[in-house]
Amino acid sequence: MRVTKNYTTDGGDRTVIGGVLEFAGGKIVKDGEEVSLGGSGSAAPGSKRRSCSN
Repeated sequence: MRVTKNYTTDGGDRTVIGGVLEFAGGKIVKDGEEVSLGGSGSAAPGSKRRSCSN
């Protein structure tokens, strides 16, 4: 038996991602326009961030 965290529902109008969705390059487009997710390099809310000390 196969168990999947990702699935499509609502007649294909909704895709559910159960886990991490990572974009490695490329772009995100909505209604023909590129969408910016604020790629400032900041950590996502609730994630742990490592600090570097030199």
